[in-house]
Amino acid sequence: MEQETNRYVEVGIALVLHPGAYGQEVLIACRQKGDLMGGYWEFPGGKVEIGEKASQAAIREVREELGITVEVEQALDKIEHEYAHGKVRLFPFVCRWRSGETANLEVDEHRWVGADELSQYKFLPANGPLIAWLQKNMIAMGR
Repeated sequence: MEQETNRYVEVGIALVLHPGAYGQEVLIACRQKGDLMGGYWEFPGGKVEIGEKASQAAIREVREELGITVEVEQALDKIEHEYAHGKVRLFPFVCRWRSGETANLEVDEHRWVGADELSQYKFLPANGPLIAWLQKNMIAMGR
């Protein structure tokens, strides 16, 4: 039987691109101070629930954390990362904003930032490959 310490927490992640300048800005959020790793910035997302697809988790979490509706456009390669407190398996999705106004429902703060601004924020370490991907691809994705 597999030990609990060898298990991954599966997380759906949404890379939400700005509706007014698609490909120019991405939505980031700061974890609440009282949460595990509070104060770090991340891309919206959360744990995949039983019976849920990772893409559904990403969409649900954006709605719960920030109050907007998004649509998945593209799945990216999964990312596995080990923290001192456990392992995560991230399933990132490039998403497009569909409706709603962003609000800090379950985050301390949120911002729309350009790819060149991402390095100014203290992100969770597992987000490193996503930041690199965005910095390489966001400008090319503009329409």
